[in-house]
Amino acid sequence: MNTEGPKQLPIPPDFPVEWGSNEEQLFWEIDRVHFMGPIPLLCQDFAVLLNDGFAQAAEDFAMPIRWKKKFIHNFDYTAVVPAVPLEDMEAQTMRSMEKFGPGMFEIQQKWEQTFLPEVKEKLKFWESFDLKAADMPALLDHFNTTASHYVRLWHIHFAAVFPLYFTISQFDEFYTDLFGKENALKVYHLLQGFDNKTLEADRTLWTLSQKALANPELKNLFETKTPSDIIKALKNNEMDQEFSKDFDAFMEEYGQRANGWVLHEISWVEDPTPAIQTLKEYVQEPPADPIEEMKVLVEERDKLIAETREAIQSYPQPVKDEFEAMLPAAQFATVLSEDHGYWIDFRSNYKIRSVIMELGRRFCEAGLLDSPQDIFHVSLDQIKQIAQQWPANAEQKLGQAEKASFEKSLQITPPPMVGSLPPGPPPGDPITRTFGKFFGMPVSDETPTPDTKLIQGHPGSSGTIRGTAKVILSLKDAEKLHEGDILVTATTAPPWTPLFATAAAVVTDAGGVLCHCAVVAREYGIPAVVGTMFATSVIQDGQMVEVDGNTGQVTIV
Repeated sequence: MNTEGPKQLPIPPDFPVEWGSNEEQLFWEIDRVHFMGPIPLLCQDFAVLLNDGFAQAAEDFAMPIRWKKKFIHNFDYTAVVPAVPLEDMEAQTMRSMEKFGPGMFEIQQKWEQTFLPEVKEKLKFWESFDLKAADMPALLDHFNTTASHYVRLWHIHFAAVFPLYFTISQFDEFYTDLFGKENALKVYHLLQGFDNKTLEADRTLWTLSQKALANPELKNLFETKTPSDIIKALKNNEMDQEFSKDFDAFMEEYGQRANGWVLHEISWVEDPTPAIQTLKEYVQEPPADPIEEMKVLVEERDKLIAETREAIQSYPQPVKDEFEAMLPAAQFATVLSEDHGYWIDFRSNYKIRSVIMELGRRFCEAGLLDSPQDIFHVSLDQIKQIAQQWPANAEQKLGQAEKASFEKSLQITPPPMVGSLPPGPPPGDPITRTFGKFFGMPVSDETPTPDTKLIQGHPGSSGTIRGTAKVILSLKDAEKLHEGDILVTATTAPPWTPLFATAAAVVTDAGGVLCHCAVVAREYGIPAVVGTMFATSVIQDGQMVEVDGNTGQVTIV
């Protein structure tokens, strides 16, 4: 509500922007927590559907804001816009708070009794449909229903994540009010040591590595062969049959995920290289037993909870009651912060990708595409139109210009923000603070110089350690990370977390204390600094760095 006008941000010469009406006056940011690069045309269309799910959940909670999307050179930019007239924003925020308050204590029941059963029903819808046997009219109808389900799944997603992150944020602030800001991350130790689907997947992969270590032939295979050779041995039944069966079971349960959140990214089922590479690392440099590590976290958590209860023993009863009510709510929310991703962001996305790839296969056989994967460069409307007119004539390949545009975007480093700076700081209400803790508020408006030695980010997971930096922007480069190294990356998704068993610490460009990387780093007990904005562009492979997860500082030693 500052009366000063918005300040326009400079546009890089190699990143021209075409603005629509009043768009230049908005503050546009890339969501670097979820998107590490450009996204192809079809994924842009699905991102609009995702935004519809966001809007529906925002309506459920009477939120005063909505998201507006703009794709610039295939990069996904988002602006936060008012959902009501500016003069009504404060009153709307109060109405939203009245819904978020009870939501903290209802989310577990809603997730377990309503949301998760519905997600599982939608998974059955995809699993019961024979993609290859269906004729084109049936496949098109299935695709249309899939798009509709996609919107509903993201409605559920945001209806779950809004209250879960709000719950953790409120518990954080309640604890800080009681005990001060001296150790801002201490509160998160009260929430650690609970199993979730991400840790479950990582633990299963570790168990597989132990079986390989116990078998001399398998141990030699993982120590001496490349991931592609190991995958061939698996496919050709050249490996221990029990191990092959266990690996197939792992892929069925946990391999229905890609290395990121976007539908065009290839799943582990299609290419198990990330899982095999991790097994190689675990065999060559065995990490600590995750079961024993979990026991340590549980003991530390229970000890701190007991100490906290003792510390507030003399406080008024309402304070003690609030602690006892918020603690289990925040603990469940921490688990759900990972579990919702397993069911919606990855397992469901895998099913949706499978439907799209079947259309891609048929379009490719008809000569409309060079490869099934190229379907992602065709718009949603065009796919539906061609499928309705099937069989289609292959007068020219589809999506050629769009594919060329996407590949050109891969060479671009986009500005993290465009448009105009807001006329004042973001509102200080609890909902806005929650978003800030997840996405990470900007820590600096200064571009680092070549001699930068100190990088500021957000504290993500406590602890201080020195190690050799390894900058990894894709899991295909994960093989260069070894025991004791510092993982430096743009962001992390659940498929990245097996690396946390090897890394001594993790540093990211994006995120805040509630982002996926910070949550999982705390479960692994390794320091994390998140939301540095520039770590991957400043830190170089092989540099010695010191990571201070308590202060959010990374020093190039």
